[in-house]
Amino acid sequence: MKHNLSVSIISCSVSDSSVSRAASLHASETLSSLVQSLYLFDANENPFLRVDSRKIDSVSEEYVSLFDKVTSSDAVMLCYPIYCYTASSTAKAISEILGPALYRKPVATIVAAGSLRSHLACGDLMLSMMFEQETLCFPKSVLVTEGDLEDSTFTEQASHRLDNLCRDFCDFSARLKGFLEK
Repeated sequence: MKHNLSVSIISCSVSDSSVSRAASLHASETLSSLVQSLYLFDANENPFLRVDSRKIDSVSEEYVSLFDKVTSSDAVMLCYPIYCYTASSTAKAISEILGPALYRKPVATIVAAGSLRSHLACGDLMLSMMFEQETLCFPKSVLVTEGDLEDSTFTEQASHRLDNLCRDFCDFSARLKGFLEK
């Protein structure tokens, strides 16, 4: 079933070889058949983003465009690596600069880490978004590791987890859309 949704996927990895980027591409393929409109942003293909006291109007035009896309999206999916049991600095910087665009927006996360013990690391970024922007964080996340990839394709089990997340997140976002439009 195709939902009348616009979804932005943001790949926050700046590594050329990235499990979280592979997950964002997999999610993009899955979501393309589930939603009306899909936008994929890859931080690795855009200028480096530093967060300081500047606001969105003083960053590069690529991030201003991302801000506009996220603002007009019904839902957002963040795909990012975990380093030292916390979200990458790029994921934190992007969520910071997008702050107002994430206000009361459904957000799901796909995280990539070197260890299965990193599965709770997405919580710090989610808490920040919930408290600062009242973001509606989807309570389910997917953790993928390099071990979930075989020849740059996700294993059947990892694909199943990613596909289920995409479907469930679309259902969640579609149900919230009517509520948020009031």
